[in-house]
Amino acid sequence: MSQEFITNFHNLNGVTIGERRKNLFLLLKAYKKDGGDLNFAHLQPRTFLEEKFRVDVLIYFKRVEELIEVLKNEKTFLLGRIFKERWFLEALCKVSAKDLITDVFPNVSFRVKVKIVNKLALRLNDANRATDYFEAIKDNNT
Repeated sequence: MSQEFITNFHNLNGVTIGERRKNLFLLLKAYKKDGGDLNFAHLQPRTFLEEKFRVDVLIYFKRVEELIEVLKNEKTFLLGRIFKERWFLEALCKVSAKDLITDVFPNVSFRVKVKIVNKLALRLNDANRATDYFEAIKDNNT
């Protein structure tokens, strides 16, 4: 089923982007209904549009690790789409401060770091956790 999904992903029908996007979500619903197990490493985009659709697939299946890898690639046209997802920001809040500082921050630009910190500031409800993030960022930058 996984190979069939990838083949259908690369051969989405439609003249306009909207038609292709609609067909993508129909494909996703059918795939989720069948309960298949998709190997996301094999889902390699060939075009700009497929790259955007790949992010939509990752968001649909709530794949946090792969979305963090997309953040590291720093393709600005994808970042806005990722940061709009509340559940992703909440999952990012669950990442430890140490992991964020050592794994994510060295691989992203200052601009993306600022976006992440600003989004975390809005989402962190636990004062102790917020302090941990602040201290880790401060220690890393001094």
